[in-house]
Amino acid sequence: MPTGIVTILPPPFAERVQLLWDGLNREFGISTSAESTAFPHITFHVATSYTQPPLQQELTNWAKTAFARTIRTWGVGVFSGDRTVIFIGVTRTKQISSLHESIYAIGQRYAVNPVPIFAPTTWVPHVTLAHLTISAEILGPLIAWLDQYEFVWEFPINTLSIIRSMSSQPTTNFTVEFG
Repeated sequence: MPTGIVTILPPPFAERVQLLWDGLNREFGISTSAESTAFPHITFHVATSYTQPPLQQELTNWAKTAFARTIRTWGVGVFSGDRTVIFIGVTRTKQISSLHESIYAIGQRYAVNPVPIFAPTTWVPHVTLAHLTISAEILGPLIAWLDQYEFVWEFPINTLSIIRSMSSQPTTNFTVEFG
């Protein structure tokens, strides 16, 4: 199961995402939190696993000199493929790209089988709402349902966590604050 370096959304934005997950389950029968989305988050790096103690130490050292960044979201988007990802898009500013590049480089040093789509040239920052196989008949009504909500948000991020998927319930065993 994959492991990721992420920032978990702060309140009240994490709660907003949780309410959306609940609504997707209630309205469309989509259970979203059983996989990698157990914590509302933005992912910076994913791998099969990491050499944990050295990764945690380097992230801790890096975080001492890091500073909070402001995240701005822009609406709902869809990644198509074998499994569709419905997400809240995050604006990729120079500051956010620089943050990602630093975290990505650290992750690469300790990663076993890193996932290439999180590389700086292909990374699309986002908050996952659903990651599933879905038919076109459901996708349209689902997007229409999401359209009733406001997704232009702004919030600070100042922590990093490591999330590990273990069976159906992801866990976080490490979190570090910036500064």
